Order: sequence, then C-alpha cells, then structure tokens
Amino acid sequence: IDDGDIASYSWDFNGDGVEDSNIANPSYNFDVDGIGSYTVTLSVSSLDGCSNTSSQEITLYNSPTDPEFEYAASSLCSNSDITFTNLTHENGASDAVSYLWDFGDGTTSSDKNPVYAFADAGTKTVSLTAMIPGCTTSVYSDDIEIIEGPTVAFSYTNNCFEEAIQFTDASTGSDITTYTWDFGDETGSSTDQNPTYTFSATGDYEIRLTVSNLANCETSSTQIITVSDSDKADFSYDQTIENIPVNFTGEDLSLADDYITDWAWDFDGLGSSDQQNPQFTFDNPGDYEVTLAARSNQGCDELVTKTVSIQQASAPTASFALEPTACQNETISINNNSINADSFLWDFCSGDLLENGTLNTDIATLNAASKVALRTIKDQENFFSFISVFNSANKKIYRLDYGNDISSNPTVNDLGNIGGVLTGPYDLDFIQENDTWYALLNDFSSSIVWKITFANGIDSPHTNIEAITIDNPALITQPRGIKIVKEGENIFTLISNNSGNKTTLLSFGNSINNDATAKTFDVDGNALGVELIYDNNSWHGYIVSNDGTGIKHLAFDGNLSQDPTIEDLTLDVDITNGTYFRVNYDAGNFYGILATKNGSFY
Repeated sequence: IDDGDIASYSWDFNGDGVEDSNIANPSYNFDVDGIGSYTVTLSVSSLDGCSNTSSQEITLYNSPTDPEFEYAASSLCSNSDITFTNLTHENGASDAVSYLWDFGDGTTSSDKNPVYAFADAGTKTVSLTAMIPGCTTSVYSDDIEIIEGPTVAFSYTNNCFEEAIQFTDASTGSDITTYTWDFGDETGSSTDQNPTYTFSATGDYEIRLTVSNLANCETSSTQIITVSDSDKADFSYDQTIENIPVNFTGEDLSLADDYITDWAWDFDGLGSSDQQNPQFTFDNPGDYEVTLAARSNQGCDELVTKTVSIQQASAPTASFALEPTACQNETISINNNSINADSFLWDFCSGDLLENGTLNTDIATLNAASKVALRTIKDQENFFSFISVFNSANKKIYRLDYGNDISSNPTVNDLGNIGGVLTGPYDLDFIQENDTWYALLNDFSSSIVWKITFANGIDSPHTNIEAITIDNPALITQPRGIKIVKEGENIFTLISNNSGNKTTLLSFGNSINNDATAKTFDVDGNALGVELIYDNNSWHGYIVSNDGTGIKHLAFDGNLSQDPTIEDLTLDVDITNGTYFRVNYDAGNFYGILATKNGSFY
C-alpha cells in the first residue's frame, strides 16, 4: 500500500489481540508486560479498503547490575599477565549483554574475562562497562599499582645441526636476579644468562626464557627454533661447452631464520669466485671438479662438489664488436670475439651488386624444358634452390643442393610431380614455422595455391601437399608470382594473377596452417613476377608484367592491412616483357634484379 493511500493504523505490541495504538509512529512502555519475547504487529488499511499486516519479534531483558570485577596475578608487574574476572550479574541477559574494558593505557577489550599485561609500571585505572542493546550500565573503575617487571627478549646464532647453538639474552629492566631457559626438548634447561645448547635430533622446538627481578616480578618470552640437517646450499649450471662461459647459479637452501652470506667457488684450481652466481670459462673439453663452500648468517657451513663435464664445441660461435658510428673513409677497428673457430670470412657489405656479375652457365643439367621459376633458401648452414618446370611433357619440381657454399655446383634432385596433383606449377616461396618448412606453390593451370610440408627437413621428401583454404577462391586467377612475408606475428602472401588485372593479398594470421583471408588490388597487365619488401616502416610491393605495362609499385602506408597506393615504377629503360623481379639490400642501398622473357637482365 502506498504511504499516501493509508487511511488507518492499528498496533498490537504484546500479542494479546488488542489494539494498543492507532497512530503512525507510536511509543510503548513494556513495564506492565515484563521481560520476555513479544510479537509486535502493525495492520494498515487504505482509502479503497485494502489492508495488510506485518509482524516482528522483540525481546525485553532486565538490565544487568552495576558492573564489578576482580583481578589476580602472582605479582602485579609490568610485562606479566593479569587475569581479570567479571563479577557483573547479568540478570538473565547473557545472550544479549556485552562488555567494554578500558585498561587506562589506550588498550581496550570486549572479552568477558580478559587477560592483560601492562607494558610499564605505574598506577593503572581499569574500567568496565556492561551493555545490552539500548541500555548501558554505569562504569566501574579500579586503580591498580603496577611495579616494574623485566622485558624479556633473546636471540640465537650457530643454529647448525649437531653443533652448540649460542643463545644470547637481550632482556631489559633493573635488578634482574635470575634467568631460566627451557629448550623445549623435555630435557634441556639452563640458568645461565647466555647459554649454549646442542640438540640431539632435528625438529621444531619452543625455547622459553623466564627472567625475574628483586621485586619478584617474573616475565617469559618464547620463540620457535627449527633444527634441521638438510642442505644449506646447492648449485646448478647451464650449457657446458669449451671456451663458452658456463653460468653457475648458487642456491640458498637455508632455513627461514637464516641466509647464505659467503659464497666461495673453486673451479678445479683454475679459478675462483665469491659471487653467488658466477661465470667461468673452461678452455678445453673434459671433466672438472667444481666446489662451492657456503657459510650462512647463523655460521653454518655447507660444502658442495660436483663434476662438470665440458663438451667439445660442435660449431664455432661468431661474434665481434666495433664502434656503432664511423666517418666515411675512416679506418675502423673490429674486435673478433668469435670462439671455437679456426677460420674467418668477413663480409663488409661492400656493394658487390654494383659490379658486373660473372655468369656461370654450367652448374647443373635439368632434363626438362620451360624451367619457369627458381627460389633459393638457406637452412642451417646449407643452401637449396627449387625450380618449377611447366610444359606439356613435364610438370615437376627440382631441388638443387649446394651444401654450405652457394658458389659450388649443386646436386640435382628430381622431386617429380609432387603428390601427382600439379597441372601448371609456377612460382613458389618458403616459410619455416616451428622448425618445419612449408612451401606455397602457385598452380597456373588450376588456379590453386598448394601448400607443401617438409616435416623432416627441407632436404627430405615432402610429407604432405594440400590446397590452401581461402575464404574467396575466385580471387586467385591463373596465379604466377608469389612472395611470403611476416609482419610481426602475422603471415601475408602477395600473389600476381596473369588474368583479371588483379593482385591478391592473402592473410594467414599467426600460422601458415590457418585458413587464408583474401583481398585484391586493381593492377593492370598480365602479371608474372612479384616482390614484397619492408623499408622505413612501410611495405613496398612490385608487380612485373610481360605485356608492356612495365613494373607497378604498391606502396602500403604502414602495415599490410592498409590498401596500397599503386603507381608505375619509373625506369630509364623501356621494359615490355618482364618476368621476374627480385630486390636485395647491399651496402646501404636497395637493388632490383629484373629478368625478361627474352633472357635479358637489368
């Protein structure tokens, strides 16, 4: 019922069914009814005749008597517990009464019978108040004279198993007369001020020191001490190869109340260190005894010795240092920091691409015509070239193995028609992901992009071939050139189409095994070659056609998710029948290598 619609109120305060008040907010005295529990009921009626009722329980108590207390202790000393006993008569209100103690030093308690120790001597006024909801009794106070008792504290050192632990008293106070130690093992005790004690077994022990003074004040303090025979220190190390620094890690295994302060290493008499985590280089393969002597803050010693097996280096490690800046024509000094090396080959980015190349026409013989694409990659220290063949008689792939010298004559491997699915193999490109090589191969005749997996290495037979999944396959039409790049964690592939005047960009997300999302850009011409490079925080694509439209430059502003600006690449020669275009960086400059259908190179 809305407040504005209420026409009448009827209150029954004691549950006898008789109306005790008819006003909205009455008061009522239960003195006549006495202590106990009552049901209070409110009934209301509205102007239109509606009514409603609500009830709540209320319990009335007798007020407790005026509070009173007593206290007891062996001696009324500071730092000693005093037990306070509450003598207040609760008059049947025990489930409702609460108490507030004030010890006169800023400390209070709500316990019925508290135990309290005063921190210093003097006259202390202790007050007690008893309360039930809505009622508060008077305050009872009593003055207590506290005499000075000792403040007890102690420390310990040399907590080392089977050695004597030194306990040191740190108590304060005047006229101290006795010290009593209990070492918590049911047998050990002492009355010395600063005793030593040796535990016969490991475990946790409660150490108690009790101190007395001339006023017969007695104060105790306890600490838990852990006695352990576990190792206090250990060490580990990483790769162990000759002439490469070994990283040693000192491990602090001491107890919670301790820590290692001194680390002393001995590397088989060849060197030493006082660091927790040192490095040391062993010049030759072999087994070496490495010793760590550690000492803790408690004075415990730990000696750890391990045999470290140093392996012969399987490969050299190239490294050098030089100043980051230099002037033109200035001679620079280079510090060769390489290790485990017998010979060195330096490349100073000398601008070899400015020179006329030497043509070697007799490096390998392939038993097929119409070799249409070549892609060279490096895996570990070895070089490989893949050549696609596309003619009426052959649709296959060759692999050329150069070993670790790209200038050597390669071994030719005829991979055949991989999977028997190739109808028009053209350009291909490679990417390595999680140590597995993948090739994407454009099939000109079927307009399919094949993904070839080399799970056992690039120099092993393929393990799978399948068509990539594209959200809109129609955006690939007679694909020719292909280039795979990574932008951050994401993989993109740029494909030139020989029909439709379109260039396609595929996005695979963070894995070449994902489905690809495709989009196209309008690029005129019968496109063949494609290139995609990154420079000055932007991507640049190049599309080469063989119908006289020259080379198109695709300028992506920032990242590959942006549509590029497309323009003609201005050249000082007339290019009408380009087939392939590759860009390389040498001596601070970019150089494009252009092949044409008639066999010319620019």
